[in-house]
Amino acid sequence: MEMARQEGHKVGVLRPITLYPFPEKPLFELSGRVQGMLAVEMSAGQLVYDVKLATHNRIPIHHYGRMGGVVHSPSDVYMALKEKFGL
Repeated sequence: MEMARQEGHKVGVLRPITLYPFPEKPLFELSGRVQGMLAVEMSAGQLVYDVKLATHNRIPIHHYGRMGGVVHSPSDVYMALKEKFGL
């Protein structure tokens, strides 16, 4: 987020503390104010479907994930934002 903001992009982060109960209301509310979302997860993409359901597919939802316990670096996430949203 900080890297994107330094280049003038409006980017934010929603980091749920828990996934149960799933944060459907905050995601739906955000979907009315943003142009898209990137679901960053350490898995094969199970969370992205829940995000799409919570937002009622009002905006593009893209997945960026990897398996094997390798944590995403900030620069990895920023590169995914650039690739998926053309920043």
